[in-house]
Amino acid sequence: MRLLFLFSSFSLCLFLEAQSFDIAILQAMNNNSKIKALQIQIQKLEDDSKVASKWENPMVALGYNAFYPLNPTYRKDGMQSISITLAQKFDLFGKKFIESQKVELQKQIKILELKALKKNIVKDIKIKMVKIYQDKQRMQILKSTLQNISLFKHQINTSSSDFPLDEFYKMEILESKIKLRANQISQNQNDQIIDFNEITFQDGQKIDFADTFQRQWSKDYYKSSYELLIQRYKEQIESENISLAKRGFLSDPTLSVGYFHRENNQDFLSFSLSFSLPIYGKEYFVFQSAQKQSQIIKNKTLEIENTIKAKIKRLQNALDKKRKELSLIEQSLLPNAKKLLGLYQNNISSSKNAMRAYHQALNDLLEAELLRIDTSEKILLVLAELESIGE
Repeated sequence: MRLLFLFSSFSLCLFLEAQSFDIAILQAMNNNSKIKALQIQIQKLEDDSKVASKWENPMVALGYNAFYPLNPTYRKDGMQSISITLAQKFDLFGKKFIESQKVELQKQIKILELKALKKNIVKDIKIKMVKIYQDKQRMQILKSTLQNISLFKHQINTSSSDFPLDEFYKMEILESKIKLRANQISQNQNDQIIDFNEITFQDGQKIDFADTFQRQWSKDYYKSSYELLIQRYKEQIESENISLAKRGFLSDPTLSVGYFHRENNQDFLSFSLSFSLPIYGKEYFVFQSAQKQSQIIKNKTLEIENTIKAKIKRLQNALDKKRKELSLIEQSLLPNAKKLLGLYQNNISSSKNAMRAYHQALNDLLEAELLRIDTSEKILLVLAELESIGE
């Protein structure tokens, strides 16, 4: 599909191939390097979780014992032997499981970061979509106003009456201002298309408008905030650190079994059990540190929750305000401005007051139309911002 935008004041034609919202999202997701990096990190954490759950490998030791180091070939002494020893450290207190759970929580954090990133990409695309679409609407309003001015000029040229020159010049000035504004909107739209192409890794394309905005949220919407959910997982990680610190007081035992072969005496087996003793207080300080860090994270969680609640309330207040403004514009301001313009348009005379009234009515209608578009745009941008907060 080819769309032709005609800027009457500049004779500028710009052809842009439009693409659908869903295709734009798909292209952005498939090409975004941050998404790919997070997906790899998630896969890595899956492997790390499996690694963390595994016990340490058994140790095998080969030995040769000689009572007389200066004569290692001596074979008649009972202390001389060749040995093989197998040692295994046992995760008797489930520390490996806790370590695995910590890595799993880190993976969940990365999954949430990936979801948040995708939501932000969708938000950015929606913002560009809205701005491109609203610029198109602005251009149509400006073109309509220029047509009204052109009609006014035609009436002047075909009339035998003498029109006040100052009002005529004011109309010329208004026309020039509209053309300048049209040029600015054209450039802004080009900038928005460039930004859109950067997000979707495309070239020379714009996006068709699609009304995919969510408009209702529950009172507990803040609980699904990605930032808050990530912080909750961080709390769980610190809780696991406390559990791990508690179990750190209990050392994992190592069981060793050795077989000793002797030349002139009977072979024998050796069994040993070893573990560390927490007598220097390191484990206590690790536990204290874990508790303090957990409290820091909990305090941060409360702060984030409060900030998100306030952000949602501010956005919803802004949304309510703009909706009321839009309703007032559409139900009162615009209809009356159109009626007033029609009234003066059908009764243009050579009177200076009539000319001034028509000029003012034309300008008022233009500003009312642009205000409607601006207000509608802000509503959609607030909706996009609210959507990106959470699930």
